[in-house]
Amino acid sequence: MPLELIVGLIFWEAWKRFGNIKEVDDPFMLRVAFLGLMANLGSAVILAKARDTNVNVQGAYLHMVADTQKMLKERFGIEHTMLQVEECDASCGAECQLERDN
Repeated sequence: MPLELIVGLIFWEAWKRFGNIKEVDDPFMLRVAFLGLMANLGSAVILAKARDTNVNVQGAYLHMVADTQKMLKERFGIEHTMLQVEECDASCGAECQLERDN
């Protein structure tokens, strides 16, 4: 029941905003994006130290690196970083690898 209530409230707020479009505060949004980037980088650094101890930690580490790359590309226009994550399908047990560009 609480989930349906939350979904309903979000839908209601979205519906009201269609008729009342507000200007986005660009500097605030950039600060929030930068804080998200710092959180992803911090998580990746913490997980990098233990990534070889456990498959779950390695998966979480690769997830943080991929999220960071995606954020750099989408929000800041940076397409090339030093780290490249190969595509993998964790549900099939395919091994994910991290490569360094030369």
